[in-house]
Amino acid sequence: MNSNASNIINQLPTAADYAPVHEFLPEDQWMDVEIEGSLLNLDDELETPEYTINLNGARMGPVTGVQTIAGQSGHGKTQLMTLLMSAYIGAQIDGIRCIWERKDPRALYVDTEMEKGNTQLVVARIARICNTEITALKSRLTVMRLRDEENHANIWRKILKATWQLKPDVLFLDGMIDIIGDFNDNKEANLIIRKVMKLADHYEIPIWAVMHQNPGTTKMAGHQGSFLERKSTAVISPVKVCDDEKNGIYHFDIKNGKQRGEDIRPLSFHMERFTLPNGDTNAYPVIGKDANGEPTKQDTYRQLEAVMAGLTLSTRDMRQKVMDAMRLNQEQAMEYINQAVEDGILNCDEEWTKDGSKLKSRHYTFNSGCPF
Repeated sequence: MNSNASNIINQLPTAADYAPVHEFLPEDQWMDVEIEGSLLNLDDELETPEYTINLNGARMGPVTGVQTIAGQSGHGKTQLMTLLMSAYIGAQIDGIRCIWERKDPRALYVDTEMEKGNTQLVVARIARICNTEITALKSRLTVMRLRDEENHANIWRKILKATWQLKPDVLFLDGMIDIIGDFNDNKEANLIIRKVMKLADHYEIPIWAVMHQNPGTTKMAGHQGSFLERKSTAVISPVKVCDDEKNGIYHFDIKNGKQRGEDIRPLSFHMERFTLPNGDTNAYPVIGKDANGEPTKQDTYRQLEAVMAGLTLSTRDMRQKVMDAMRLNQEQAMEYINQAVEDGILNCDEEWTKDGSKLKSRHYTFNSGCPF
């Protein structure tokens, strides 16, 4: 027993000060449980979280933390996960940087949902983002497919065995819902989330879990999703903004669901075409930033297209719309609006007094004819 625990226990009232043990919740069998190892030693040196990822200015993914990528089906959860995995294993990506001091971290990607061809496409996208060949990823990335595993308990056992045997530095679980028999069972849902947290603690690794949201809401599926949301260090949600009908490519925004202590500024990504090793074409996610780290005009256009929806807004309402949608403060929102006007993405109509000496109001509309 450490000295801090001894001091605390010695200062506590004696058992004689309370009702006899056999009279107080005897069914919980608590008397023989040891608590010394769970007491925080206040003499210990303060440990600050060791963050591993910087997402558009926000530090995320602390070692031993569990983070969740949550979203609707088809809204880019796997694509965002692809960007994060790529950053961990060496890709240089605007807006997503690995800030871990650990040298050359290795990732384990567990896929419980997709058929083999689509899992291979994820790996091909990672190789494209990392500007390397698929086979060159072997030293930094291991992929385990568990879609064919019928028993959820065996899925969890294989995850435990792979983490022990392969010793990854970061673990991605694409398909949290598949490691539990009934995601609406309160007891089972709570237990599996606590086991995932214990897994992160035991191996001192960040874990990124992918979880579905209920259709039409931002709530994650089942009791398992509710527990995961409460226990996650961060929850981030990609949202499909619009489709590019000409190219058949989606455009997304990353929204902040929850991040302890830090705000996440909005970040956009889209899908760009590339040629696979077999000659087929596919698309990989690209952060919507220009060379100076600012959103491109195309991304601003798509963001405002989703926000405006045919509206005519006053300065106050326009600013509030941008603040809510882009998670900016008032000053940042006005800078964003003024730049969009300058770029021709927004129309700004001004109303002045009759003598032209005073501006009465401004109203903004979306310029759907803008060539972006």
